[in-house]
Amino acid sequence: MTLDELQTFCSTDPGRANLAVPWTRGDYTWATNGKILVRVPAIDGVENCPAAPDAALIFEKNGRDCEWQSVPTVAMPLDDCHSCDGSGFHECSCGDGNSHPCGYCNGTGKRLDREVQTAIGDARFAHCYLALIPGWEISPGGHKDAAWIRKGDALGLLMPMWAWEK
Repeated sequence: MTLDELQTFCSTDPGRANLAVPWTRGDYTWATNGKILVRVPAIDGVENCPAAPDAALIFEKNGRDCEWQSVPTVAMPLDDCHSCDGSGFHECSCGDGNSHPCGYCNGTGKRLDREVQTAIGDARFAHCYLALIPGWEISPGGHKDAAWIRKGDALGLLMPMWAWEK
């Protein structure tokens, strides 16, 4: 897995700057967005981030025997942005009469629908995360357990929906 591919598992949330880039600790380079955690053999030049979580400990706490199956193929679930009604723009509230890119959808007119889900084993997984791992294998745990995921030399964990529902 390349560094660019690993970057797709990093957080884009400005409040989670410690998860914005991959980091290396020990023999592995890690990446997470808070819902998916992936490790690959250490990539040269990728530094440690002291503020990143102890990902090795997270892996240890989720150790178990695995039965693997293919990750179902799903599309990234996008809907029209509710803030701009899918236009990608807002009329400026400052009264200048100009339209500006919608801040909620970054001017795309689309938003990620985090509610679309698929059951795998006893757990439910959001399509927005399954769509990031086409061609991977998954070993779902129970209803409340993270599922193991793998592809080539990459190994990871994917949180089921119950763990992050509001």
